Amino acid sequence: MRPLRFPVIVFFSLLFSFGCQVNDEKLELWKSTQKGPKKLAGVLIDNSMDLTLRAKASIALIDIKQYALLEEAFTKIDAGDADKVILAAVPILTDIIDKGGDGDTLSPEQIAAKDGLYILYNYSVDESRKAVENALVDWCAKGNFKSRSMAGYNIKVIVAKVGTPALIALAKRLTINEPYVKSIADLLRQSKDEEALKLASGIIAEQLKNNPGKFSETHLMAAAVIGGDSVGDMLVDFATDPKISEELKRYALRAYSVAMDEKNITGTKQQLEKLFKMAEDTSFDKYQREETYMTIAQIVQPESAAALKKLLNQKDFFWNMVGVRCLLRLDAEKYLADALSVSAIAKSEEEINELIDLVSKFPDIKKSAETVLVSGSAFAKGIVIYAIAKIGNKGDITVLEKVLSSKQKLPKGFKNKSVKDAAKEIINSLKKG
Repeated sequence: MRPLRFPVIVFFSLLFSFGCQVNDEKLELWKSTQKGPKKLAGVLIDNSMDLTLRAKASIALIDIKQYALLEEAFTKIDAGDADKVILAAVPILTDIIDKGGDGDTLSPEQIAAKDGLYILYNYSVDESRKAVENALVDWCAKGNFKSRSMAGYNIKVIVAKVGTPALIALAKRLTINEPYVKSIADLLRQSKDEEALKLASGIIAEQLKNNPGKFSETHLMAAAVIGGDSVGDMLVDFATDPKISEELKRYALRAYSVAMDEKNITGTKQQLEKLFKMAEDTSFDKYQREETYMTIAQIVQPESAAALKKLLNQKDFFWNMVGVRCLLRLDAEKYLADALSVSAIAKSEEEINELIDLVSKFPDIKKSAETVLVSGSAFAKGIVIYAIAKIGNKGDITVLEKVLSSKQKLPKGFKNKSVKDAAKEIINSLKKG
């Protein structure tokens, strides 16, 4: 036999049949008695009661963390009635939060009031929905981010619930010098909310623009997390500005590169043009130019590959290797043949071994190795054969077997004299495992 349930509303009705007078003092008293929470829920449910008293009853339940009872009570009243109660409760809850201040330390009352707002959001409609949303958004936008991101229903949870309005508020509060800018940037990036990210990108870019040369690597890396075209433009401007220190230029270039890797920026033609101008400017240090070329290799634009191939024809082996590395970074599978198209790149055994080591660092070359082995030059075939020796396995033997009938001679500097002999050596090595 099922036990008899004693609903809150029945309990409350019986309470009043004995002439109990409900007022603020009673609500406060019931917060500390055994049966008090149910009495508070009863007040909340009764639509014949004064609206302010019902709102205060809901706040009393929040204050003593009777969240389950609070939610049960709201399931027993219709949406229109709930809207009125919540609308009356929101100003009281926000007042509790505001009176606690925006300092680093939050009071238990502030945290409980915010958690209550979060719960009420689930039952809010019409006017009350907007009122609760505004209060939660204010919580995200004000005060110490660290303390507010760790308290009860934290900022991450609130953002997931409220969505774009809360993210916009976080974006608006962004300052590049804020201690927790990286945390806020991560939260905005993880949300994938394009409107908030675009706003944040513009805000951060404007702050960078107005204070050139005054930011550290940490600030620029936080900007890279936000990303977007505005930040991308600003980082490239910093990286190529002759008035800014060499150190800061490197930081900006690295931040841009990180943003590209994380796909936080896409790289535009205008950004590419500025980077090429810097990379080709011999007044810059060659290692900074090298890093600029490597960054260029991340920007997938039709102009990228054609311009990078020019490095292969330079007489300096250093720049030849930069060209190969850039083409393989741009697309190792697509540009392997192009990267090895100039046999004069490496002339000595030392240079050839360095090129083999470089090519073997890009596993994707195995996808296009067969094409090179069938139609490439002897030089290109030799590099690919010995690269496969470093990154291949028994499954690559069938690819190497395609050159066993080759009569091509390998240039000076290779361990073997012919393509065929090189392939035989590596096939035997792969067979042994």
